[in-house]
Amino acid sequence: MKKLLELRQQKATFTEQMRSLLTKAETEKRSLTEDEAKQFDELRSQSDALNAEIARYESIADEERHQAKIQPTSEKLSNDELRHYIVTGETRTLSTGVPSEGGYTVIPELNRQIMQQLADESVMRRICTLKTTRSNEYKQLVSVGGAAVAHGEEGKARGETATPKMEEVSIKLFPIYAYPGCKQRVKIRPM
Repeated sequence: MKKLLELRQQKATFTEQMRSLLTKAETEKRSLTEDEAKQFDELRSQSDALNAEIARYESIADEERHQAKIQPTSEKLSNDELRHYIVTGETRTLSTGVPSEGGYTVIPELNRQIMQQLADESVMRRICTLKTTRSNEYKQLVSVGGAAVAHGEEGKARGETATPKMEEVSIKLFPIYAYPGCKQRVKIRPM
């Protein structure tokens, strides 16, 4: 970046010198002399060379800005630390489905790793069926009264039958977990 700034300053200096040559000729109401024209052309060629070099440095700077920066990790987290992080509920702010809840910041691979770790560690997650929802409520339309049917006879007017009744069933969802404690028992056998 320092080199890029120096190059831009040099280019500004060349541009200023070219402008002063033209301004001097304009104020004297004349064209550039041969020496001034040579000097102007030399300054312009130097400025063009600087433009090419500046473009190279700018392209490198743009590439560096667009590349993902690797964050150094100071230490590797243990399973206990990961479990504590998940159990304390701190992951609630990182919902992959809703962008406003941090969904655009959660790396999908991290989400898969967390879910796999949960499935490996939790007995409940191994035996249950997981249903992903986008809210804390599960809604389903159910029929509370079926449609009535009637036998039709040829040549007779047909009356209206009862309309089926549908209602929305709403189930509030709460997180559940099972982390059964394990205890070791030591048997002492006499010799």
